[in-house]
Amino acid sequence: MEDLSFNLLNQVNSTDEYCKIHPNQKLLSVGNKHEPFCTLCVKEQREQHLNDLVLKGVLSNYHRGFRDVLRKDSIIDDEDLWEASFKNYEVEAGSEAEVNLKKAKQIAYKYMDRNY
Repeated sequence: MEDLSFNLLNQVNSTDEYCKIHPNQKLLSVGNKHEPFCTLCVKEQREQHLNDLVLKGVLSNYHRGFRDVLRKDSIIDDEDLWEASFKNYEVEAGSEAEVNLKKAKQIAYKYMDRNY
């Protein structure tokens, strides 16, 4: 295998400046076109970015498995029903429908609570 070449590494120079966050870390520069940087800050930024990506994936998976499951796996054919909610469901006061609405709300809130 041919030797790997990282030409930019040959252009890295240590400066006389120190990092404001890591006072014992000298800043490095690559040529004259780039701002000096701290290797520890870059490492922390990359780790934070990777952690953010993982967290985003975990939350997306949680959301899909918890909230979107009702929409994604539903057998509802009438698309207009997706606009229905507890707020726009009309019932007559004292009716069986009102009692059922209250029960449905209790079940839904218990499901959303996730502490049961």
